Parts: sequence; structure tokens; C-alpha cells
Amino acid sequence: MQIKYGRKKNRSLLMLTAIVIAAFTLPLSAQSIVIRDGFEINYDGWTNNGGCTRLTAVRGAGYNSARAMMVTDRKSPQDGAASDKGFYLESGETYNYNVYVKHAGAFAETFNLTLRWLMPDGKTYGSEVIATKAVMPNEWTQLAASYAAPRESTNPTFFITTNSTIDFYFDEFTAAGRSAPLAKAANTPANVGLKDIYANHFRVGNIFNGRTINDNAIRNLMLLEYNSVTAENEHKPDATMTRTNSTNTNIRAAFNTGAAAIMNFCAQNNIPMRGHVLAWHGQTPDWFFIQDINDARGDRNNANAYRNGSVSSVPWATPAVMNQRLESYIQNIFALYAQQYPSLHLYAYDVVNEASTGEGGMRPRGFDHNGAGGQGASNAGDSPWQGVYGAGNTTWIRNAFTYARRYAPDHTKLFYNDFNEWQESKRDYIINNILKPLYQDGILDGMGMQGHVNADPGANAWSRWSRQEAAMDAYAAIGAGFEIQITEMEVAAGPDANNPTQWLNLQPERYRRVFEHAIAVNARGGGQFTAICIWGPNDANTWISGNREPTLHNRQNQRKPAYDAVAGVVPESQWGDGNNPTFGNGGQTNIYSGKNAKRGQLPLAAVKGRTLTVNALDDSEVNIRIVNLTGRTVASFNANGRSNVSLRNIPAGMYIIEARQVKNGMKMTSNAVLR
Repeated sequence: MQIKYGRKKNRSLLMLTAIVIAAFTLPLSAQSIVIRDGFEINYDGWTNNGGCTRLTAVRGAGYNSARAMMVTDRKSPQDGAASDKGFYLESGETYNYNVYVKHAGAFAETFNLTLRWLMPDGKTYGSEVIATKAVMPNEWTQLAASYAAPRESTNPTFFITTNSTIDFYFDEFTAAGRSAPLAKAANTPANVGLKDIYANHFRVGNIFNGRTINDNAIRNLMLLEYNSVTAENEHKPDATMTRTNSTNTNIRAAFNTGAAAIMNFCAQNNIPMRGHVLAWHGQTPDWFFIQDINDARGDRNNANAYRNGSVSSVPWATPAVMNQRLESYIQNIFALYAQQYPSLHLYAYDVVNEASTGEGGMRPRGFDHNGAGGQGASNAGDSPWQGVYGAGNTTWIRNAFTYARRYAPDHTKLFYNDFNEWQESKRDYIINNILKPLYQDGILDGMGMQGHVNADPGANAWSRWSRQEAAMDAYAAIGAGFEIQITEMEVAAGPDANNPTQWLNLQPERYRRVFEHAIAVNARGGGQFTAICIWGPNDANTWISGNREPTLHNRQNQRKPAYDAVAGVVPESQWGDGNNPTFGNGGQTNIYSGKNAKRGQLPLAAVKGRTLTVNALDDSEVNIRIVNLTGRTVASFNANGRSNVSLRNIPAGMYIIEARQVKNGMKMTSNAVLR
């Protein structure tokens, strides 16, 4: 991305508004620090500017600290480092900016700190070089400026560049002003996110779609706050199944540009991803379920589409053929992940979505004209899966999990996912007919509670807290090692468009209760909450209609009172590093195999920081192999069954840890990020 300037007359006008302060300003120590990017925990919202440019946090290279950012592989002087700080800064306010830079060239190098902003028209950019200095080789040098971006401007983005393409370092970027910005939560430092606050408890996640992935402010918010990403629609069957080169028994998979952008963001930033979803009655092509996938009436937009007629007249595929289609699709999509994004960490996957009715039982036969698009004779919520396999049949659910376990990465946990999961009849059916049987057979790992609720506190409210609390307890009671994730959490502030914010003042309490109770459940033992994922980055990007403001951030990406309530649950003394969480078994995702493997036991090997801990119950020898994401073994050794091993000599990156107990052959595979 290159820096683009507005028209000349606009720049002249902006120069009168965006004044570089050369007169009196408060010293940095006397002002409020609203941004302090030291890069000790993460990249603090900085990214590459330029398609080939790389940013790397280098340990031992920092300015008065451990780490600094290194910028390499620049192809143009305009390439460098960039960060959108719209989350923290108010337009029109003067801030003191400082950053330290260094290079290892042979001669002095001119560094530039540039601020770019988006004008209220949402189209025109303004930009100024607010600090420039000639920097001698191998000397940390301060770039400093006092500046006020124009009022009503948005997306203040900083760029660090030089007048050549030399590699360079930067560290300790700060912004100070007379008062804290509106975007900053009252009690949470601006460079600490929910992922860090809950690092010792569970992951905290959110979603991208094909549009929001290109929003710099939302990308930076995601980097700051979350360590789990879900694609809102881009991994659903209608986005990944393709008729092209498919046959009646082999369904090919492909990723669209939105999915590719989201996965690339996660892979580049080492953010684990929840896959959503493999088998669903909604948002799945009609042709997938009929005898001939090339039959024109399998197109839902065809005037004579099967969905527009009687359910009994649909030429459903046979269960045997459908088994082949389902297995081939699951095999092909996981092969696609491995081929195109081998560094992507799929830590969880929703294998089956929303199969049960509210009354308890399987959905009726037919095409779902809401979830799958189009309209026709079928009713909202009808399922073509039941059209193929028969009313009430759950065979396809077991098949989906069997195939997913066969082809998914060993470290990927497999979930059943559903909404209104707190409704008693539905909850009990799911537990007894789906979760328990498949969990006992080792092909399912947990329950995805979607968590779409209202803030309404009424004793008889449909999604009242007592129902959600009881459901959280019921799923956790399935047993030790069983995982629960709240996968699509949102709390609507009002019942409808006529009363969009009726319960807005009650929203923080409902959010707080969910996070607080998840921690309490984990403390008891038994089933464990391993993620809570919000379904929308801000109130401007939510599927909930009617301006009901269901997320933790407002339309300007500012932290809401609901955010403060969630952040306030965990004392600061219990915060951690959200990029290397330590909840559960060292924050690892573990898959055991072998005749002596048991659910819920400590992992054979767990990594925290740069230390690998071996936990063989009988102290017997364990073989450890550490493999990078290209498949190369970077370390292999045997360790005592109760020992700690330093990994300081292994380069930073994401790795697969394979541990095998020599005595009985039990194996474990887990992931680890070394920084």
C-alpha cells in the first residue's frame, strides 16, 4: 500500500487545521500515555506497508527493552511499517509522538514518520510527514513530533519509512496527550487486549468477513483484542463447495478471495482459527443433495427448482452416495488448508451446525429457504440432510465427525454447534443423542454454544440468564476433558427495531456473567470452557438488525461499558500473554492416541514460553520431536518423564510437538508458538 495524498487545495486547507505544534506542549511525563507500543507481548497493531515487506520482532535488539521491530525486504522507499491507531486517538486533539529508530547501513539514513488520515467523506486521504531526521548507523535515534489531525477525520495511520530500501529497526512508539481518548477503556491499558486478560483461562475470539478483513481499524482491533478468528460466511459450504471438476461421488472444494484474505491474516499473525462449518442444512447448495449434481433443477434460482415443489418429489441422493460426497468434501477441504495455508493453525472446527429443533429432535425434511437462500415450498429450518437420510436419522452427523476426525489435523478439536442451546428440550436432546455418544467414541471434542441472547433480565425472558447458566453447567457436566466454547456470543441491547437499546444499561452485566461463570466452571474441574468468541467486531458490523448494538465495541471501534465489564472480571495480576496462552494444559491443544490414552490427563509435553515440560505419569522416558510447518524436524530427543527442557536454541515460529511415551507407545500431538 502506498501513501495517497488528497488534492492540493485540500492539503493547504488541512495544513491550517492540522497544526504542527512548535510552541508550548506539556512534557511527555506530565501527559497521559494513550499508546505505548513496546512489542514485548505482540506487534501492537503494526504491520507491513508494501507487499513484500516483512516485520519481525527481534529479541535482544530492543531500545532499553528485550524486543524491537525489524523491517526487511522493502522494494520501495515508501515501503516500511504502518499502524492504524484510530482505536486510541481523537481527531483534532494534539498528541506528542515518539519512536526510536536504528539501521545498520554504512552512511546516514533519513527516517520519516508520516501520519495519514481519512477525511469525513470516507474517500479522500490527507497526509503529512510529521517528523524526519538523518540517523547515523547503529545508533538508536528518536523521532518526535506534536501534531493534531483534522477534526472529524478518521483512521489515523502512522508510517515509518526511510529514503531508501534499507532494513531498519524501530521500538517504543508512544503517543501522549492531555487526556485519555474516548476509545480507551477506563481501567484497561491501551496495549492490553481481552486475549491477554484471559490468557490464563480461555481464548477470546471474533469474526472477519470478506469486507471487514480489508478494514484496517478492524484488523488492528483484532490483533489487539483476540487470539481466535472465525470466518463469518467464507468457510461455509456454499462458499467452499464447487461443481467445477466435481462428480457425483467426489465434491471439490475451493476458497474464495475473502476466505484467502482472512486465512492469510491469521497465518501471518499466528492467530488460531475456528473453522465454521462442514455440514449444515443452511447455506449449502441444493445440488449437493440431489441424485445428479449437474441437474439444472438443483440450482435454487431455477424457476423449476426442486425447492419450489413438493419435498416428496425431490430426487434425493442415496445415503451411500451422500456418504461418498460428504467424505470427499471433508477430505478435499482439509487437503486444501494443508496445501494453501500450511501455517494456519485450525485449533477448532464446527463439524455439524444446528441439526436439532427447539423441541428436541432432528429437523423436518426439505430445503431451508432462509438459511440456504431463495424461497420455496419448504419451511424455514427444514433440512435436506433429513431428506437424504430420512426423518429423525442422525447417521449423517456421526459420519461427518468420523470423516472430520480422519482428515482434520491432529490438533484440531471437533465441535457440534447450535443456537438456543440453552432451551431445555433442545439442550437435553443434544447432550443425550449427539454429544455423549460421539464424545465417548472419541470422534467429538466439545459443544459450541452459539450464545445469541438479549440483555433482557426478566424472569420469563426467552434467553434469560438462568437458562444460559444452567446450560453452561449441563454441558460441562458431560465429563473431564470435554470442551465447551461459546462460538457466536452477542447480547442484543433491545428486543427489536422499535426498541433497539431498551436494555443497553443491562448489557454489561449479561456479558460479565457469561465470562465470569465460564471461569467458575473451569475452576470446578470436569468440562472446560476453552474459548468465548464474539460474533461481530463492532456495532457497525453485525448481522443483528435494528441498531440493537450487540457487540463489545461501538461503531467507532471504541470500547463500550460492556467491554469494561468483561475486562474487569480478571485481576491484573492474573493477566498473561494472549499470543501464548497458558489456560488448561499449558494452553496446548492435545490429541492422544494409543491403547493407553485417556481423556483429561496431563499432556505428555506442554510448552510455556521457552520451556517444554514432560509429564509422563510413571516418570518413564518420552521421545520428543519438534517439527516446523514445512514438515522439517528441527529437534528430536528423549527426556525423562518428569523434566523441563529449554527450547531457547530453536528459532521463533509455530511448531508441532510430537511426544511418544517409549514404554507404552502412547502419543500426543500439540501445537506451540515460540517467540
